[in-house]
Amino acid sequence: MNSINPKQVASNFMNNSSTVLFLLFLKLIVIAPILHNPLWAEEVASVRQITLKNAIETALQNNLELKVEKYKIEQAASDIKRIHGEFYPQMQMTLGVGPINKVVGNSLNSEISYDEWGIIVMGSFDALWPIYTWKRKNDLLNAAENGVIVKEENEKLKRNEIIFKVKEAYYGTLYTYSLKYFIEEVTADVARALADMQKKKAKQEDMYKVEILKSQIESKRAEIEKNHTLASDGLALYMGLSHEEKITTDIDWIETTERELRPLEEYWQMAQANKPEFRKLKAGVAAKKSLAISEKKANWPLFGVLMSADLASTNMREKQDSRFAFDPYNSSNFALGIGIKWSLNFGVSEAISAKYNAEAMELLATERYAQDGVYLLIKKTWLEISEAQKKVEATLSGYRYGKKWLNKVITGVSIGLVDGKEIVDAYGSRALTQKEYYEAIYNLHMAWAKLSQELGVEVDPLLAEATK
Repeated sequence: MNSINPKQVASNFMNNSSTVLFLLFLKLIVIAPILHNPLWAEEVASVRQITLKNAIETALQNNLELKVEKYKIEQAASDIKRIHGEFYPQMQMTLGVGPINKVVGNSLNSEISYDEWGIIVMGSFDALWPIYTWKRKNDLLNAAENGVIVKEENEKLKRNEIIFKVKEAYYGTLYTYSLKYFIEEVTADVARALADMQKKKAKQEDMYKVEILKSQIESKRAEIEKNHTLASDGLALYMGLSHEEKITTDIDWIETTERELRPLEEYWQMAQANKPEFRKLKAGVAAKKSLAISEKKANWPLFGVLMSADLASTNMREKQDSRFAFDPYNSSNFALGIGIKWSLNFGVSEAISAKYNAEAMELLATERYAQDGVYLLIKKTWLEISEAQKKVEATLSGYRYGKKWLNKVITGVSIGLVDGKEIVDAYGSRALTQKEYYEAIYNLHMAWAKLSQELGVEVDPLLAEATK
């Protein structure tokens, strides 16, 4: 497909050898000293030229919303460590000191003295090392790992949203600049036409019509300049740049290049493999089911190694040497064995398990509904790309004929054979065809951007090749 570049308007002018010599003189005598001025160089250096690829990379690096999503992934990943910790040996230790008075004797006779005091050291230690937990740890880990996947897919959704917004602002900047350049060209043409009409002493009525056209062009020019500024500033905003940083795109005019649109079913397969919403739903279902199973097992006994120890020591109480004598002041005990820990809470656990199962069923139902809805959206976008490609071809023809008509009218004005109405009609037709052509190209770019967002993977051949 051939595209029209407004730069071609000056091609014939540049072929003139005298013009080339004049421009060379201008560069050496006039422009070079200006460019070597430090203040000018600083001003030029402050403008940052960006490609679409650069804009996307910068936006993904600077966007704060995306950073928030990454922090959420880290938070979800910490649950995995917590679950591992819950199934490590569980230990509890108590240790303390306190005052105690002097007592001597045995279990039958003792003498108490409150004149002499000392300290007593007391401590206890209990541990449980889970050996068999009915694979509840695996269930919880599976739920946590799928929870991480959910957060990762949320981050991808945000990435795709940001990329789409950057494309929208980037192509919007090119689109509005193309219109801005065109309106400036038309303004100059109308001014020349008025001058020619004045020289030829055209009818006053025809002059009024062209003057009205001139004012309408000026009004539209202000609107286009506003839209161009907003699109450019919006691009800088999405890139995370400050309002003081100036940017310019690597190309000035919106252009189109032929792209290969693959079969719809191929894109549908890409969506099933890459679309974050699908992956998120599958992970969510798996997580809910694992949590439901884990809650049921919460009422089952836990088998493990049990350990218990206690200690008491003081020189204020006479130690009882017999192992059969109870001595809470000077003693040490240790026990090790295999046992169970059983927490019974059937009503609460069963209710929580049922809740997780219901949530899993809800997600499954959503997934089945989403499959059909997403397929329809992808098909719609696929058809829009095909439509946009045909519109570009159709408007290109109108663009060329509108330009030929306008050139003919301009020639007629110069020799005084064209009235004001024909001038207005010619410029109106040229403006309409030009706008439709640029708009068709913009819609084509955005249709490809929408398809990439719907699939969850970059499929625009222009950007895909640039990112390889």
